Amino acid sequence: MPDRCVFSAASTPSGPVIFSPRFPQPSFRCSAEEWRANVGELLTGQSVLMFVAMAVLAPPLLDIIGQTEDLLFELIAPSRSDQSLLAQIVFSVNGVVSSHGVPGVIPFDRLLADPNRYRDEHADLLLLANDVELSMAADGAARRGANLRSFLSAPAGTTQRKAQLTLLLGSRSLAELVGEETEIGQEVRKRSISIALGGERPLGIFNRLPDDAASASELAQRLTTNSRLYYGRVVGQFIRKLVDERTSHPLALKAEIDEDIERFFDHAKVDRNDLTATNIARSFAIVYSAGRLARSWKILPSAWNCGPAALACYFMRRAGQPAWPSFTDLLQKLAADRSAVHLGDGYDEPSNDAVAAAEVFVRHSANVRQLMIRTNAIAGKIPYWQTRRTTPEVINTMIRDVDNPSPKRRLPHEGQVRMFVFQL
Repeated sequence: MPDRCVFSAASTPSGPVIFSPRFPQPSFRCSAEEWRANVGELLTGQSVLMFVAMAVLAPPLLDIIGQTEDLLFELIAPSRSDQSLLAQIVFSVNGVVSSHGVPGVIPFDRLLADPNRYRDEHADLLLLANDVELSMAADGAARRGANLRSFLSAPAGTTQRKAQLTLLLGSRSLAELVGEETEIGQEVRKRSISIALGGERPLGIFNRLPDDAASASELAQRLTTNSRLYYGRVVGQFIRKLVDERTSHPLALKAEIDEDIERFFDHAKVDRNDLTATNIARSFAIVYSAGRLARSWKILPSAWNCGPAALACYFMRRAGQPAWPSFTDLLQKLAADRSAVHLGDGYDEPSNDAVAAAEVFVRHSANVRQLMIRTNAIAGKIPYWQTRRTTPEVINTMIRDVDNPSPKRRLPHEGQVRMFVFQL
């Protein structure tokens, strides 16, 4: 931890101190019981705030389960006061002060400029960044795209760097800011999990008001005040217990987390054949597992229902995303379109003009149908093609040469032409 605290298993002798901490600020200011009574109890039943608190505890689990990809959550809160409260809850749980003195919050432009520095500083800790809109507005489109691409593609799960859990706070999503129709927008959409907190929620980021709170603003003020007074014991206690369990029962601990993930999948009704949906649900499931472990170890309040809170945020995310049609449905729609040219058994040979004008062809042979798309038309025919081309649903239907994703097919009047070919 940045406050000189190094955790080892209870059975391990203390090692010699061989370095000075980078940040000398204390990371706690209360007992665990005081935190639960003054902050944890106020968060009980508040799905979004509970999820954020559980997410703070999740990063150490990534290494235990062999997670190889970073987790990137975006909480889209139109209100700056809501964003500030969310950041304050994070600080209350982990107590970590960033290198430039702000309680655990890094301006997004600094994170983009030097992601490895901040990732190193937050190994096994949540990486929290804000001011996303300001950061994105400061650069031109080309530089903005290059910085984002570098940030998203930095390798994780290697000997050089563990997988990281990052939480961004803003009033608009990254995909919206860069343009969802752009290539980088598609990449953001693939890698980031955005949760919109506005919309039809009458109490904003709250689910309910306790009996002694007259309004959402009063509850927010009380939470802000208490989280500034009571902070930091939760993550330390959690890591200490996690280290002990990982040392004494490593296989049982991993099995327990894996069971949590499976349980979450069952309750969320996840389509396990959809790789994108599976990865998103897994991210929420890891956060749920961290919360459930912390509650079972009496670190979080016993009244916390971690599963329903994580599921609520998962369904908020799913409801806020535009529908992404299945690849099979897209292929069938293209094949049925009047502009598609049909070739082979049962069809007359099309004219030269018809072939030249067509971008999509359907070849019929015995009981086999193949959809063929010209290489220069694929991006226009398949939405988010650059993102989708590497997904299992595409790979499983795509017919390719050993050394080329676009095999040659004979077209009337044109001869052998390279096409993207899919099995219907």
